[in-house]
Amino acid sequence: MFEVELKFPIQSPETLDSVRNKFVANGAVAHLVTVQSDEYLNDPLRDFAKQDKALRIRSHDGRYFMTYKGPGLDEVAKVRHEIEMPLESETCAQQLKMAFIGIGFVAVAKVSKRRETMAIHWEKQAVEICLDEVEEVGPFVEIELVVKEEDDIEFAKQTLLSLAQAVGLSGPIKTSYLELLLRCRGQM
Repeated sequence: MFEVELKFPIQSPETLDSVRNKFVANGAVAHLVTVQSDEYLNDPLRDFAKQDKALRIRSHDGRYFMTYKGPGLDEVAKVRHEIEMPLESETCAQQLKMAFIGIGFVAVAKVSKRRETMAIHWEKQAVEICLDEVEEVGPFVEIELVVKEEDDIEFAKQTLLSLAQAVGLSGPIKTSYLELLLRCRGQM
């Protein structure tokens, strides 16, 4: 599976509310609001940041997941091979984290955010919209399609760019929330 994502920082005078209203005007439907916590791990011998990879353990709404994200495959959109595995419980998530730390990995940082998800059918594609308020970093909008084949990446990217243009979003960034958080803290 490949995650194709465009991320846009929201800067004044725009607000998440006004962006939400633009998506709704184009047919988006709200799904749910969650609080997510993503704890990132790194292997100091390989340094995932230099390899443009990520390993995280996510918790939200009493559910836990381990996610691997491969290196970026596109210059405009965040396109990455992604593997996500559900974890049975908080205990399982903590044990997995401790197993990684036991073999030499280190906890890098925890990214916390309030995420409102929406869905829209755009150009016959089911697009996920995330309105994020990231602690210490600020508000962002992510629009995302997941495709099975690498050959579908360009079509997915063009679909997302079309939706972004329709709601007035421009200037996508590829910087991860982890990188933004570490910069805000002066650690990058």
